[in-house]
Amino acid sequence: MVSRMGQVTVIGGASRNFDGEGEHNMQVVFRDYWFVKRVLRYSKIVFQVKEIEKRDSVLTPKQQIDRLLRPGSTYLNLNPFEVLQIDPDIALDEVKKKYRRLSILVHPDKNPDDQERAQQSFEIINKAWKTLENEDTRAKCMDVIEEAKARTDHMVSGDIINPNPCRKANTNVQL
Repeated sequence: MVSRMGQVTVIGGASRNFDGEGEHNMQVVFRDYWFVKRVLRYSKIVFQVKEIEKRDSVLTPKQQIDRLLRPGSTYLNLNPFEVLQIDPDIALDEVKKKYRRLSILVHPDKNPDDQERAQQSFEIINKAWKTLENEDTRAKCMDVIEEAKARTDHMVSGDIINPNPCRKANTNVQL
């Protein structure tokens, strides 16, 4: 955000002053504006995802089965934390409780009207539990999550990421 006094305020209270003269100062303002805009957009997306997760945590058995078998779910079900709807930092005892709750909810015996889909969902939940129960595979999952967080933080921090390393990134913004 740019004030009339020529100050750019970044989230967290940090600010940068400029004198309003010269093209370089305008580039700094322009980059800071887009940085703030990206951070706000990212924050909004994170908030929406958290709201969806909160809503999904109280789904009925049929809704849980639909969530696990929806189109594109084979990609989403690669993340055992996503399958069990838990945070990666949660203790193993809590993971076990969540696994038991979900497995009872989608168990084929509890869903006689849709046993095939319930069986598929039950297998997905069981696979996620087996992945997190084993210390080696859980450590691998945590490594992937930590790397993803680091990349996301890098992108949000305003650093320019060049998706095509053969081309030089254009860092000069002309107004």
